[in-house]
Amino acid sequence: MQNIVTDGIILKRKNYAEADRILDIYTNNLGKISAIAKGSRKLTSKKSGHLELGNVVQFDLIPGKNMFIIAGAKIKDRHQFIDLKQMKALFLWLEIVDTLIHHNEPCNQTFDLACKGLIAASQINDRPMQSALVELKLYDLLGYRMNLNECLIGGESLVEGRQCFLSMHKGGLVCELHKDEDASIKASVNIIKILRLVHFGNWDILDRLHACADVINELREIVEGQRHYIVGKKLKSEM
Repeated sequence: MQNIVTDGIILKRKNYAEADRILDIYTNNLGKISAIAKGSRKLTSKKSGHLELGNVVQFDLIPGKNMFIIAGAKIKDRHQFIDLKQMKALFLWLEIVDTLIHHNEPCNQTFDLACKGLIAASQINDRPMQSALVELKLYDLLGYRMNLNECLIGGESLVEGRQCFLSMHKGGLVCELHKDEDASIKASVNIIKILRLVHFGNWDILDRLHACADVINELREIVEGQRHYIVGKKLKSEM
């Protein structure tokens, strides 16, 4: 059978047998796959330096009976994750992608966004909003788009200046009358504008966007709320 060449992000890896590793890889044209890197734990292995978590790698794959076999690997993109904050952002992003992306479901849009999330994690100290924005867009692409135009319960238009709340389990904005006392998050006018930019995919604007600490904290609260609602629990990387 012919080899397959594809780009992929290394999401997870585990040791196998005496010198091998099994990797979970999110690829641009095969979706998420599992692959074995034979002999990659040997000191003499030429593959080992390429197979680090978060690397974007060009893989040469041989289809196997139960999983792919990595015949070759060459780094295409490697970002710097030096301090604890960057490493935490990286591990969280990899776990989010690994948890929500199913095996063998290719999608170029989500793969490109997964690569964008790596950049955002590496820049978390200088551009703290970007990781949250990319995460929100991932949920949007996976079918968790929030309704941001009118109250989901009463149907009334939510005009600027009127207090709004985000209800995760209802899937969008509600007015003060219909908020859940224990589950709704207050949403400012600026946050609603940012969420609408995310939904419409206006990355030219979003990449240049800067906000004050209060808006960034509000955005993080919303992102965490949506993550926990979708996944159903806190992820290991959040512990």
